[in-house]
Amino acid sequence: MRRKNTLEEKKNVRGICNTRSTRALILTVLLTIYVWNRLDEGIGRIYLDDIYTDSVDLNSSPKSSDLSESLSKDIYPYVTFDLLSGCGLTSKTVTDQDPYLLQPSHTLNQSIAFIKTHKTGSSTLANMVWRWVHARDLKRMVPRTGKNLGWPSPFPGKKWFFKGKKFDAIYNHAVFNNDEFDKYMKQPGTKFTILREPLARTISAINYYMDKTPYGFKSWRALFSRLKSNNVMKTYDFYVQNGMAFDLGWYEQHNYSKKFDQNVTEIQAFIDTLDKQLDVVMIMERMDESLLLLRDAIPGLSISEFVYRAANVNGNDTVTETKLTKVYPNEKETEKLSEIILVDRMIYDHFNKRLTREWNSKVRQSPHLEELKDGLSCLQKKIDDNFENDRVISEEMKVVFSEWIL
Repeated sequence: MRRKNTLEEKKNVRGICNTRSTRALILTVLLTIYVWNRLDEGIGRIYLDDIYTDSVDLNSSPKSSDLSESLSKDIYPYVTFDLLSGCGLTSKTVTDQDPYLLQPSHTLNQSIAFIKTHKTGSSTLANMVWRWVHARDLKRMVPRTGKNLGWPSPFPGKKWFFKGKKFDAIYNHAVFNNDEFDKYMKQPGTKFTILREPLARTISAINYYMDKTPYGFKSWRALFSRLKSNNVMKTYDFYVQNGMAFDLGWYEQHNYSKKFDQNVTEIQAFIDTLDKQLDVVMIMERMDESLLLLRDAIPGLSISEFVYRAANVNGNDTVTETKLTKVYPNEKETEKLSEIILVDRMIYDHFNKRLTREWNSKVRQSPHLEELKDGLSCLQKKIDDNFENDRVISEEMKVVFSEWIL
């Protein structure tokens, strides 16, 4: 009797395993494992290799005289020949000075780390970095879940998940820690970030997050009272109080205490350390100069890889994306807000001056950079003005600008 039951049980089990739903489940699990492994290798969901058909390697620079013959007029990465030539970016005087101006390399021969800062245009830049990474099939550091690498907690979050792994690119939200970043970069490379004028950034953050945090926005007086009453950085306050300093590691360095926020000596020491660790610090208000300095630090990127569409824009000057009325401080409130964000102000002032020195030095060495700057500005304006014109901006180009994996 027992043997008969056993045989029947085996038949039942075999029958269950043969059901269509079970087979579909097994297939789904196997497919998920495969996709996850491919993502872990740094392979994304969109390939742009066809755009890079005529790309060249860093070790074999193209001759400027061969550019018009070697490239199809419609296959410049993201940007058509007509757009480039209309901005003076195909002239021999420019291309002779810059072999990768029009043709990108297949590799960057270095790792790159972009330290994202909130409400500074960093999402726009992240889209740009995504294009570089996926077009060259580079290995990127992907969060286990969500879109942050530990942020607002220490980088990289779940360390066990990244144990023994190194990457070509890091560009998700993370609190900057130079030593920790070095552990996960496959080879020496470029670390860069972007800053924005602190008062404008803070006001933008207040309006953007006013309906996205439990605190909301009641009044400027209530905001100042809350920020000044806390001796340690509280959750959500890091969006509006020295937000750039938070992302760059200021509060992590001080165990999230605010007691050094008015200590000019301590702040300057932090800035001096950052100055040595960051290869390029971009300024949002000086985007063209910043992008060209970044391009100089990462050889092999073509000029068309630096065009962009603004991302994560919060409505207009009067209402937010969720139709809330935007708030702006009066003169007295502006003074108080400025006092509270001293760390951000000192960081911005230092690196804005550094950018001026670096730009002037580069122009003295390579005068054609001014011509390149005008060309990039012209190209960007044409893209902005014609983005909805299908005869000028292709559908493929729009997809490239609007989609990326974070």
